[in-house]
Amino acid sequence: MIQGVISGAAFAAAIWFLDLTLSAGAHPFWADKVIWIGAAIGLLAFLVSARLSPFVQTICGVVISGLAFVAATQGKTIFAASYAENTTAGQAWFFGWIITCAGLTLLIASIARVISTR
Repeated sequence: MIQGVISGAAFAAAIWFLDLTLSAGAHPFWADKVIWIGAAIGLLAFLVSARLSPFVQTICGVVISGLAFVAATQGKTIFAASYAENTTAGQAWFFGWIITCAGLTLLIASIARVISTR
């Protein structure tokens, strides 16, 4: 279990260090912040869902991060097309990135859990 938490935190630190959220389309002001907020949520979700099988945790991480990334990219596109007037799209962009980072952290932590149990 601890391997999953350490791996998830290390993954978030690597994403932050490489500034991958900014290059993937996050807002420049929030690119660093969404990583740490999302990582905290993802690690909390990993710990709360510890009774689930690692396979279910992994699938949840994939689905959550995939759907949230789609919401974030669509929110960005709609927000930019509205010249920053569509606040709902801006919130989808912002919260989509937070949940994307949470889902990816959950995914990495659950994969580390699978590897550590073998």
